[in-house]
Amino acid sequence: MLIRDRVKHKPNRGGVVYIVTDPSSANIFGIHQILDLRACNFTVHVICGQGVLKKKINDNAITINIIPELVREISVKKDLISFFKIYLLLNRLKPLVVIYATPKASLLGSVAGYFSKVPVRLYQIWGIRWANLSSLKKYFLKQLDFLAINLSTNVTSVSSSVAVEYNQYINKHFEVLGKGSTIGVSKDNFWFDKDDLKLTSPKTLGYIGRLSADKGISYLLEVFLILVKEFPDIILQIIGSEDISDEIDSSHRQLLATHPNIQCIGQLEQDTIINYLKNWEFQLFLSQREGLGNVILESAACGVPSICWDIVGVRDAQPPVMADLLIPLGQTQLVVEKAVYLLKNPISLREKISMSKWVMDNFNQDLVSLNFQEYIKKIVRKLSE
Repeated sequence: MLIRDRVKHKPNRGGVVYIVTDPSSANIFGIHQILDLRACNFTVHVICGQGVLKKKINDNAITINIIPELVREISVKKDLISFFKIYLLLNRLKPLVVIYATPKASLLGSVAGYFSKVPVRLYQIWGIRWANLSSLKKYFLKQLDFLAINLSTNVTSVSSSVAVEYNQYINKHFEVLGKGSTIGVSKDNFWFDKDDLKLTSPKTLGYIGRLSADKGISYLLEVFLILVKEFPDIILQIIGSEDISDEIDSSHRQLLATHPNIQCIGQLEQDTIINYLKNWEFQLFLSQREGLGNVILESAACGVPSICWDIVGVRDAQPPVMADLLIPLGQTQLVVEKAVYLLKNPISLREKISMSKWVMDNFNQDLVSLNFQEYIKKIVRKLSE
C-alpha cells in the first residue's frame, strides 16, 4: 500500500529504494543512512512493513511504501504477496540502487531486485540471523541467506567478525566500511565528562537492548540474582522494550515486573539514555547474537564498561582496554566473578578516558556516515566506468 507519493516518477533509472522488514529497524538504523543518501543528492524511496516511521524519514523519503504482509515471521502466503509488491514497486520506480537489510527484506529485496534488473543491489548484513538456531532451521535460513548474497551485486558487513564468520561458508567479498557499524555513536548523545563523575548510592548496573531470548535476558537475570545476594542494595536498570517475536520466559517476565531491585525503564530516545547510563558501574550485556554491539560502544563512549560474551559481533565493539571483560559464552560464573570484582574495584579514570577515546576515534557517527556515503558514491560511479 502506497501511503504517500510526492512526485510523478519518470521511467528512467535513478534514485535509491531502501528496504527493511520492520519500521523499528528503519527508525533506529535506516534513518541515518537515509539522511546520508539525501546528503549525496539521491532521491530515496522506503519500503517496509506495517508501523510508524519517524518524521525525519517521512520528510526525507520521496515515497513511503508500507507492505502490511512484510513481517519477520515466515509465512509463505504473506511472503509471496510481499515479494510481488516489492517487485512491482521496483519496476515502477526503476531505481539505480536498491539497499536492503534485515533477513526477510534482504531475501525478498534481492530476488525482486534481480528480476527487475536493478543495476546495484546492496545487501547490508547487520547480523547472522541463523547463528543460534537448531540444525534444520539453521540450514534452511542459511541457504536462503546465501541466495540473497549471491543475487546481490554488493555486500557489506556491519563488523569484521561477521564477515569472517560468513567467509567460512561462502566465497564472497564482504565489505566492512571503516571499523564497521551502521549508525556509529553520536557525540551529541554519548560522551564522557570527567567532571561529571560522582558516587552513586546504591550502586547501579544496567542493560540496554530488546527484552528477548536472543539478547540473553535469562543470563542477565541469573547473574543479577547471584550478585544481589552479596550486594543487597544494587540496582539493575533495564532500558528497552520486549520483543514479541522472540519472547522471554514468563517467569523472567514476572521477575522483571516484581523484583524490588530491578527497574524497567522502557524504550528511550537516544538523547535521554545518557541520563541513566552515566551513573552505571557497568553494563551487563549478555546477548547471544550480535552484528555489532552498538550499545557496548555507546556505553564505552560514556566511560562505562560492559561485561559481554566473547562472540561474533561483540568482540569488535569491546574497547581493547576492556578486553578482559569478554567472557566465553555460557560461563556465567566467570561473569559473576568479573562483576563482583568491578563492584569492589571500579575502573580507573584513565581507563574511562581510554574507552571513550577509542570509540570516538573509530566509531563516531560522522565517520560512519562518511564511510557509507563514500561507499555508495563509489559503487554508483563504477556503473559509468
